[in-house]
Amino acid sequence: MDEIEALVARIDVAPDVDALCLAIADLAGRMIAERRDVLGYWEKQSFAQALASLAWNVGGGHRDSTAWLRLSLVALQTVLVPVDRRSEGYAPRIAAIEALTAEQLLDDVRALGGRA
Repeated sequence: MDEIEALVARIDVAPDVDALCLAIADLAGRMIAERRDVLGYWEKQSFAQALASLAWNVGGGHRDSTAWLRLSLVALQTVLVPVDRRSEGYAPRIAAIEALTAEQLLDDVRALGGRA
C-alpha cells in the first residue's frame, strides 16, 4: 500500500483530522520537493488543488469533515498519473497556475503546518 492509500485508509478507520492534515501536508511537501526541477502545468495544478483542499479543511470551518482531506489526496494521486495517460489539453491553461513555483507551493505547505 502506498502512502496515499495508507492515508485514505486512516480516514476510513480513525479520522484524527489534525494528524491527517499534518500527514497530508508533509506528504505534499515531500512530493513537491522531489519534483522541484520538473514541475509542469499538470503537477502545479494538482499540487495547488491538493493544498487548496487541505486549506479548506484546516481554515474553512470544515475541521471535522474528511471530504476536503479526501479531495486533497485525490489531487496528490493525480500528480502520479504517468505522462502518457494524462489529458493535459482538456482545458485552457491558466497563467497563474503556470507561474507557480516549487517554492511558492512549499510556502503553502509550511503555512498548513507541513514540513517542506
